[in-house]
Amino acid sequence: MRQLWLARHSQHLKISLLLQQSSCASHSIIHSLVLQLTSSVVQTIGGALFVSAAQAAFVNTLISQLLVHAPGVDPAIVLAAGATGLRDTFTEAQLPGLLVSYMAALRVAYTISIGTGGAATVVALFSPWTSIKGKVTMG
Repeated sequence: MRQLWLARHSQHLKISLLLQQSSCASHSIIHSLVLQLTSSVVQTIGGALFVSAAQAAFVNTLISQLLVHAPGVDPAIVLAAGATGLRDTFTEAQLPGLLVSYMAALRVAYTISIGTGGAATVVALFSPWTSIKGKVTMG
């Protein structure tokens, strides 16, 4: 359970750092008149679209894998129980199929996360290197 917590929170940290980095980069190269629009677009794409896509892929994969590996289990109960509630909700005989299904769904969600992180890295490599010294005014 601790490993799942660490994996989940390390993934959240990676996503947060990725979003923060893209926001800082856009602030240094975008003209101040369109800065608000650029910031909102970057945050919306990262926070809403990609996280929602990963969650939808996770749920859809979990449901399809449950039909294969644990056909007698209601997917709605699995989704409601969550990863930490599987052992409390289901019997020992049902757990192997549930865990295989859960791991397949996690693999898909992590693939989306790794792919978007890799795409952001490639985009960042080709963005202009701009010094912000002297551009920032405090006060």
